[in-house]
Amino acid sequence: MTTKNPLLEKPEQANQAIVVAGVNSCFPEHVDFFSQSYDIDSDLHPWDISEKLASLIQQQSQYNQIISNAMRATGALTQMDIDGLTKLIETQNLTLGRIESKLDKVDGRLGEVEQRLSKIEGHMPSLATQSQVSSVKSDLQTEMNKGLSPLQNDVTSIKTEISHHATKSWVYVTLAVASAGALAAIGSIFTIINSLPKH
Repeated sequence: MTTKNPLLEKPEQANQAIVVAGVNSCFPEHVDFFSQSYDIDSDLHPWDISEKLASLIQQQSQYNQIISNAMRATGALTQMDIDGLTKLIETQNLTLGRIESKLDKVDGRLGEVEQRLSKIEGHMPSLATQSQVSSVKSDLQTEMNKGLSPLQNDVTSIKTEISHHATKSWVYVTLAVASAGALAAIGSIFTIINSLPKH
């Protein structure tokens, strides 16, 4: 009679355990980031988040190999299990590719918003009257909406994409939290509007 591998009976827990063990043993320099993945620095700018995510995406293939090697090492996997694992890894990589593409678009739109803000803020020293301030605030709100409306749609789409795969790797959970952090950080830009001088 074949002995069942207890890890395979609860694949989500097994995957967590394997990823944690793999990261600790092979990538100790990333342990702190994983342990703090639920508490992203509030000072992290939206345009810095894409760089952090790109780094995680680059590491994904290495983590996939760790998971594969660790599960093979249990000695209780059949060829069917191994084929299924390979398919899972391929699916993860395709999903990461789609997420990376969407993040590129988010990055581009953030750049556009930043340029618009800089252009409008450049005119601020010459403002003197209430009507001029109101006009600039209105322009700023319009420009922000132009940039942020599609940006929020992209971030929501990324979070939805990730949620379908969140139980398969801590990397996805980290990406989801980072995306939520990006949306929150982007929203904080609106405080610029309210902080403009009032005469």
